[in-house]
Amino acid sequence: GLGGEALAQVAEPTEGDLAVASAPANGVISYPPSFFDEFRPATAQDMVNRIPGFTFNRGDDVRGFGGAAGNVLIDGERPSSKAVTLEETIRRILATQVERIDLIRGGAPGIDMQGQAVMVNIIRRKGADTSVTLEFMGKLYNDHDPGMGPRIDASTRIGDLLLSGAASARIEKQQGDSGNGNFIRRDGAGAVIARGPFVAEVENRTYAVNGAAEYGNFRLNLGADRTEIPRNEYAVLTNLAGVQNTERAVNDVVSDKAEIGADYQIPLAYGLTGRLIGLHTYKASDLVSTQTGRGAVSRSTKKTEGGESILRGSVRGLFQGLTIETG
Repeated sequence: GLGGEALAQVAEPTEGDLAVASAPANGVISYPPSFFDEFRPATAQDMVNRIPGFTFNRGDDVRGFGGAAGNVLIDGERPSSKAVTLEETIRRILATQVERIDLIRGGAPGIDMQGQAVMVNIIRRKGADTSVTLEFMGKLYNDHDPGMGPRIDASTRIGDLLLSGAASARIEKQQGDSGNGNFIRRDGAGAVIARGPFVAEVENRTYAVNGAAEYGNFRLNLGADRTEIPRNEYAVLTNLAGVQNTERAVNDVVSDKAEIGADYQIPLAYGLTGRLIGLHTYKASDLVSTQTGRGAVSRSTKKTEGGESILRGSVRGLFQGLTIETG
């Protein structure tokens, strides 16, 4: 429940596993939905995390598109998104929409391994369906207010149009940073000049929405999220003369991120396939820090903005078992 990078089980396949999964063919092992029934998965992410011998890699947060790939494909293709993480994208696919999951070692015809030794390919079911998943995560602490994390995922198919989306929030106190303690101030010689109780309250609030639309060979991805980390620290200090003074530091950090991405594939002559990807990502952060109690009020601000725009075209073909791509 703490988030971060999801790690799958790394146990090698057992005889029982392979009795349910299909026999390996050309370095590919196929796992049907029945393989995951005992784990009661809600999303494709839950299924991927249970594949024997596989460790999920969400990809690198670097500039550009080619070097940022993870090790999960959807219907044989890499999602055209960066700010919307690979973990978030596969979590948006509900378990009821998965036809099978292929574990690929070394390579397979028509699959771009993107420099990975092992890949997972999520194959989705065809046909019309609508699915909604609701999830609520609660955290109880003996020294903090409860934390919570509601989430909703929805998906529907209308003819050839597939729509999916998710909205989530997470609100909780930051463990390790929040709590009570004692504050001691010393001079340059190490002698105590003031001391008193100290309190720190640090919250972490994250809100995220994202969605996708697919129609034929065209795909569109949208996503946005906001992270708020208000930090309130104060101490009531008593100096050697017995005079009390309250010192307070308030830091508000707000980070925003948004992205729109699209890609289009089209069959070309001589068995070639063309793909065009457009992607724009925007990031911004705002920090306001205020300190009182030691002389004049101190207030500082810091604002940053950044963005990245990508336009990428490629042509790929399969010639006598050899995949060639240029762009």
